[in-house]
Amino acid sequence: MHAHWQDNPCIQTEEETAVDRRESRDAGADGTGSHSLAFRLTGLLCMILLTVNIFVCRTAAVKADILAGQTKAIASIKELAEKIIPQKTAALLAGQDLYAQMGGCMVDAERTDIRVESLAEQAGNDAVNASLFDTVISERAEAYRAEQARLEAIRQEFAYVENNPKGLGSAGRLFIPSVDLDVSLAASSRFNDDIQALTDMEDCATYFAYENMMVIADHVHQGFWKMKGTAVGARAYIKTADGIQTYVCIANMPGHNTGPTLTDNAYNSISSYNPGGLAMYTCNGGWQNIIITLWQPE
Repeated sequence: MHAHWQDNPCIQTEEETAVDRRESRDAGADGTGSHSLAFRLTGLLCMILLTVNIFVCRTAAVKADILAGQTKAIASIKELAEKIIPQKTAALLAGQDLYAQMGGCMVDAERTDIRVESLAEQAGNDAVNASLFDTVISERAEAYRAEQARLEAIRQEFAYVENNPKGLGSAGRLFIPSVDLDVSLAASSRFNDDIQALTDMEDCATYFAYENMMVIADHVHQGFWKMKGTAVGARAYIKTADGIQTYVCIANMPGHNTGPTLTDNAYNSISSYNPGGLAMYTCNGGWQNIIITLWQPE
């Protein structure tokens, strides 16, 4: 039996059976492993494809959202622009109008400045004119006061002469109030024999004609020394029975008495200085050296 079993090729031994089982198990294991790997790869690929698909879908959704947002933003911007552009246009026009008004205002301001400067200049000129006017008024007022004082002095002098009780000579009486000089006048002639005697008398000066004027002469020690202090502009008065004649001094100078001629210090005849006027003279250190005053009637 045993030999028969061994000779039968269809009958396996337990070892062969075990071997076959292991080989079958191994073969099954190998097959199962190959199928598992393929399945895994297929699953992975599906996941990858799913992920890509999801990503693509999400990307498309994002793009769609972005596009929608951009469209909405563009619409909003367009709407805003439609609102703003007219406003800006109006603002621009208003700005242009305002600018034009500002330009006009600037022109007006410049004109105003020019006017203000002109007024300031005019005010300055007015101030200068006012100052000049004040100066002129002040000068005229001062001149008026001086003239009033002069007239008052003349009035007082005239009143003094008019009311003076001293006697008159044959030609009246001479008064020079500014130097407190007064003396009676005796009429004579230049070469009359009595002229010296008349001049020597107390309170008496000779009064005579000389060329084209009248002359009064007296001694220096009889009061005529005061004549040296007579100022130009002083007044002399000759009082007569007929009234009072006023004279104004125009010169006070040294001169000479040559006998026939009365001259200035350069020996020029005094007749050329004072035609129609009055001359007074007295000795000045000798009869030939004299002090002469010249007078014109007022």
